[in-house]
Amino acid sequence: MKKIAIALVIFVLLSVCAVFSGAETEIKTMLVNYETGCVRGVGIPTEHTGFIGNILDVGSSDVTVHAIGRMWYDGNCESHVLRIVRASDKKIVAEETLKSGTDGSFSYVELSEPVTLSANTTYYLLSDEDTFGDSFGDGTCGLYCTGDLAINGYVLDEGGIYTEKIAPTCGYLAIDLKYSSSPAEVKTIGEEGVLFSEIIKGAGAIRNNFGSLVGATFYVEKPIYVTELGRVFLDGNNQEHTVLLIDMDTDKVVPGGTAIISGGTADGEVTFARLDAPVLLEGEHCYYLVSREYMDGDMWYEGDARHVSSDPNQFTGLGWTYYITSFTTGSGEYGFVGVNLKYMLADMPDPSVSSETEDTVPAPEQTSEKDAGTSAAPETKEKGGDDGKREGTSFSVLYIVIPVVAVAVIAAIIISVKKKKA
Repeated sequence: MKKIAIALVIFVLLSVCAVFSGAETEIKTMLVNYETGCVRGVGIPTEHTGFIGNILDVGSSDVTVHAIGRMWYDGNCESHVLRIVRASDKKIVAEETLKSGTDGSFSYVELSEPVTLSANTTYYLLSDEDTFGDSFGDGTCGLYCTGDLAINGYVLDEGGIYTEKIAPTCGYLAIDLKYSSSPAEVKTIGEEGVLFSEIIKGAGAIRNNFGSLVGATFYVEKPIYVTELGRVFLDGNNQEHTVLLIDMDTDKVVPGGTAIISGGTADGEVTFARLDAPVLLEGEHCYYLVSREYMDGDMWYEGDARHVSSDPNQFTGLGWTYYITSFTTGSGEYGFVGVNLKYMLADMPDPSVSSETEDTVPAPEQTSEKDAGTSAAPETKEKGGDDGKREGTSFSVLYIVIPVVAVAVIAAIIISVKKKKA
């Protein structure tokens, strides 16, 4: 009996430890790649001193930022103030000074206190630069993000007045974050399917004489969760290609809708890459599905390749698309490259339920397609105000119930032993 009691005590201690360790998540870097020297019709004033940077969109999950960094370009020797600014009210939520770095590598500075970037919110990532000082890349694109994040354009601070230029995956220079987050839970219906049931090469055959974001446009009738993105592999292809989901209304990358695809197995077959977490696409909405292609690089299908909808009641093809300084779109069930995605229908709350009912009836617990854990991202307080979120631990009901039940069992055993002795 004593051994059982000791074992249960150990179990309780381990459960209590789980309460505090379960909420911790992996710290990741935001950027997975970047390309320099490809400004899309955006210039910096000849004599500019001040903050320049990139537009950052946060998706459906809060993100806790632990450090901010800047690419230390060859020959850099100056200090740079790095900022995170909330776009809606221009509030500085984090600011640190980067004093040194290693040429050709990202250099980071830890935040004095982690800050939480709120879900479905836009921020600016800024660096204090001087056009006559350190070099900073001559414009940057291909700023591809991990997790539920997306870089979507250039921003310039001129005396507190911010000028934006929307451009998917582009910004003035390479600024990175170290962050942690917990994916939002999702609820789906039915089996996984594909957007296009067939991709058929047209008479235009294949090409590689253009470099940009190219692909297909499509309409979604009912909301879906996208799980994978794909590109047709052709014999001889050997480059990495980033496939992106872009909102047609905003020309912005959907946060989390980025996948890097490399290689393939059979000519004309789609190679898929899984997203970090399922990404929600709204119903009754149009999107671009595009692949980053390179001049004189891998071959890809011409724009007369048929992209046949897997379900005409759910998806409508709206033609090929390509990006220069904005998107140009064709018509019909055609597309460039041969792009595709895998999805599941989203099980969304009934919009007919009134807000009064929602206030009195708890929302049903959702199940995640992937095991995303039971803890939310740690909450933090933003610097410079009281409306931020203070750092803390999220407790799962399970973590609380297990120790309580175990203590009750131990107590019952002890009482039972005492009664027998009596």
